[in-house]
Amino acid sequence: MPAPAMRALAIAAILFGPGAWAATPAMPEAPAQGPVAAGAFAADIGGRSIVLPPPPGWIRVDTSSDDARAPFTRFVSHNERVLAGFAPRMDEREVPSGASVMKLALAASTLALESGDVGPERFAEILAFFRSDMPEAEVVVQDPDALGILILMQAQTETGEAMPDYVSATLMLFVRLKSRFVRLGLFDFTASAASAESFKATAIGWLVALRAANGEGAQPEM
Repeated sequence: MPAPAMRALAIAAILFGPGAWAATPAMPEAPAQGPVAAGAFAADIGGRSIVLPPPPGWIRVDTSSDDARAPFTRFVSHNERVLAGFAPRMDEREVPSGASVMKLALAASTLALESGDVGPERFAEILAFFRSDMPEAEVVVQDPDALGILILMQAQTETGEAMPDYVSATLMLFVRLKSRFVRLGLFDFTASAASAESFKATAIGWLVALRAANGEGAQPEM
């Protein structure tokens, strides 16, 4: 994972550690409404049902075995849990574990934020921490309930050699949904400049589908 993304997870471990936030009393859950993409499923986050569709053109691949789930745990801090892992639809085989995984996506929840509601002010504070630590990141989406940032770095082989024709792309979406905090991540470690641009479109499409599936139809602000 690119160094800035690792820094972000380290900050998350501190920011969202036990006792980091006083719990806010939970509000009654609003029923999920709207079209739900094929392959979507409901995840329980602090007693609230959040419908998680896959990114457009991707499928969920982490349910068949421990080996299929293993790659996704490398991309969360110890204060997070993986809700689902995804891979491009063109590759429907079980995702291999280890360093051979070059493109994947995941949805994660922060344990310390599951016990109560995340209001607009708290969410803004969370985003401020991430923005301040990663000034080099490109902002792809930003509105009161979402922030999407893209980090590009020179791609490397498993032995650390530079790959001049490729970049490592990490796109993270921090989303407030039904007063819960969800982190979405898209990772491509052998991206080209053109595919990095398409990565942005995939992330925006994922956010649109997520909001629609949960009855929150506001379009992302670019």
